[in-house]
Amino acid sequence: MLGDEFIEIASSAVEEAGEPSYRVDQLRRWLYERTPQSFKDMEGLPLSLREHLDKIFVLHPLDHDLEQVSEDGTRKFLWKQGREGGRIESVLIPDGDRTTYCISTQSGCPVKCTFCATGYGGFSGNLSAGEIIDQVVQIRSLSRQAPTNLVFMGMGEPLLNFDDLLRSLSILTDPRQLGIGARRITVSTVGIPERIRQLSQAFPQVKLALSIHAADPALRDELVPLNL
Repeated sequence: MLGDEFIEIASSAVEEAGEPSYRVDQLRRWLYERTPQSFKDMEGLPLSLREHLDKIFVLHPLDHDLEQVSEDGTRKFLWKQGREGGRIESVLIPDGDRTTYCISTQSGCPVKCTFCATGYGGFSGNLSAGEIIDQVVQIRSLSRQAPTNLVFMGMGEPLLNFDDLLRSLSILTDPRQLGIGARRITVSTVGIPERIRQLSQAFPQVKLALSIHAADPALRDELVPLNL
């Protein structure tokens, strides 16, 4: 549910349950501000509506599997995609009055840069927009630290999961949903020219971090197999 066109889908679900339209805003606040672990936790919503939502939606598509905390307060989260799914990593990085979330867009990575451990672990697939957003929602719930900045620098090449990247950016920046300012979001990429152009057109205020690694094209071909 977190990864879809929330307002439209939530409105339809509320109508199906025979509830008034203001329940949509109550549901939005629960999902994005109070981050419950289940629909049953949404006190204030009618039990019949909570039961209806529980039947038709998955609230959290990712299972929290493991967490590690370093001496400087950096927190690494490991998630699992359902029973048979791959593992995904996210990181919370505190720095004074800044709190940065580092988010993944893929389970593993197909690019296999020679210096990156993620590619050596294989590639399990793209994350849905819901799985991308769920990292943000669950980190905030577990840490009680809202993000001041968000970077797509976790596992995977974001521009190779372009459609779900755009969907997640829409939800992240929508003031009715997570409401994170576009200027506080950075997408990191090894460089896919056409996708970079499309991203700049869709979200001109989102920042781009381009991984160069080498000025010599031949050397970059060795380091980054996807050297376009």
